[in-house]
Amino acid sequence: HHYNLIFDVSTILFQDRLDQDVLKLIVDALNETIQCPVCLGTLRPPLTQCSSGHALCPDCKPQINICPTCRKDFIETKPVVLQQLLDALPRMCLFRTLGCPEVFIPGGTHETLCSYRTVDCKLLDCEWSGQAKKLESHLTVVHNDRTVVLEDETASEIVWRNFNNTEDSFKYIPFVAYGQVFWEYIHMNVEVQKLCISFTRVGNGHTTFKYFAIISFKHNIIGYTYTIKVPIDNNKFVDFYEEHCMTVPGDMLPRFVNQESLLVYSVQIIREDD
Repeated sequence: HHYNLIFDVSTILFQDRLDQDVLKLIVDALNETIQCPVCLGTLRPPLTQCSSGHALCPDCKPQINICPTCRKDFIETKPVVLQQLLDALPRMCLFRTLGCPEVFIPGGTHETLCSYRTVDCKLLDCEWSGQAKKLESHLTVVHNDRTVVLEDETASEIVWRNFNNTEDSFKYIPFVAYGQVFWEYIHMNVEVQKLCISFTRVGNGHTTFKYFAIISFKHNIIGYTYTIKVPIDNNKFVDFYEEHCMTVPGDMLPRFVNQESLLVYSVQIIREDD
């Protein structure tokens, strides 16, 4: 029975590898046919086509006025069948030129989380830009004194020095937990008299987990705790009214600022199965 089990598992593993090999062969064979002549990447809907039927990606069309393949004009008719085929066909990752070997069916989250995509360091005095999978190393080496490293579900005390709730100010704080990089964005907005705290996750590859941040303020017997969902980082500023933003009313803030003008609170990041 043990031999049969080993044989069955080996057969499954071999079949999986065979399926991957066949999938890559199909993609390689189709790649030139469905290649955009401008960016040389895989065509992506919604497509624009010329009178001869050559197609372009939506991001490439604004760059040119006539078809780069046959020099004919573009037409308004959309290649519906071709777009449907592209939606059904496996494609290579948008970041393949940066080294990503993945082939996948459209509709997933691979490219959003691809570890080869380019991301920026959000610390205001840093201009680093590089692959998502290298961000953790950059933070823990170059910004070791400013990066919060959490083990499992431990909480860490965060201190904002010289905090003043009458001045508009903001900053980013990098966190590393579960092999992921998280950015905390904390903003004292004087106009609305609220302190906003939000978290985003950079993501360095596919994961089956959801992540949440628990932020707690406490002074003597008075406490203020909130749990927010951590979405994927999209390099945009966080709106105060988005669901993943914690806001602390301005009239509560003086309770949590000590005599040394230190705003102290704790952060815990947890994960659960998706």
